[in-house]
Amino acid sequence: MVVILCCDITELKAINDEFGHEIGDAVLGEVGKRLGEIAEQHGTVARIGADEFVVTQLVDDQTGADGLSLAATTVARRALDDWHTRSAI
Repeated sequence: MVVILCCDITELKAINDEFGHEIGDAVLGEVGKRLGEIAEQHGTVARIGADEFVVTQLVDDQTGADGLSLAATTVARRALDDWHTRSAI
C-alpha cells in the first residue's frame, strides 16, 4: 500500500509577517527535516509549494498508514509550537 500525505503549514504567512522570512524559512527547513525523519527507507518527502509538503511511503496495512499520518501531524505541530522557544532552529 502506498500512502500519500499532503501537508500544509497554515500559519506560515503569520510567522513570516511577524518574525520575518528568515524565521519562516527556518520553520520550513525544520518541518522538512522532521518529515524526512518519519519517512522510512522507502519514503519520500517533497516540498511542492510555498508552505506545502507531500510525503509518500510504502506501508503494509491501514495501521501503518494511520501511524504515518499521525506522525506527520505531530511533527508539523511540534515544529510550529516550539520553534519560537529555541534560540535557533
